[in-house]
Amino acid sequence: MKEPILAEIEFEITERSLTAFNEHHAQYVPKLKKAMERHRLLWPVGIVLLAGYAWHRGGEPFFVAGMVATALLWSLIVPRTLKDVYRKSVRKHYSELEKKDMYGTHKMHVKESALVEFSPGGRSTIGWDKIMRVDELPDYAFVYIDTNTALIIPKDPADAGVSAFINMIKERIDDTW
Repeated sequence: MKEPILAEIEFEITERSLTAFNEHHAQYVPKLKKAMERHRLLWPVGIVLLAGYAWHRGGEPFFVAGMVATALLWSLIVPRTLKDVYRKSVRKHYSELEKKDMYGTHKMHVKESALVEFSPGGRSTIGWDKIMRVDELPDYAFVYIDTNTALIIPKDPADAGVSAFINMIKERIDDTW
């Protein structure tokens, strides 16, 4: 006998969806996280300390103000630039065939035994014990099936069915990874 479908959703995955996942996942990449913290905090603090030392030694006020402005701009601009570089490298990471298999209409079913996904790349059946966690953001839910891979579910605020679907997934997974 065929197993009944408890819930079903259909959605589109685009390059924007993939970018959103990779930006979210970047917080779990230690090398990138460390670089962001260094450029957001360490370098600007160092520049401000140098400005304070220059001020203490009787430095030119415009020079000191320029150093403080540089520190502020550094902490705002450089992390954004790093994110842009990361985005571009992620785009290059996926081959055209992988993109073709990812982009397009996806359908997911919640069944008692597994989560089933139908995508342009084929059908996947993921047992509940294989799902690590679900990360929810305002626009997306990411169903992690390993430390670097997740199923992307776009969330439409007008569609309450998506939230109910995500809650059904959360109820069935063992969140103890």
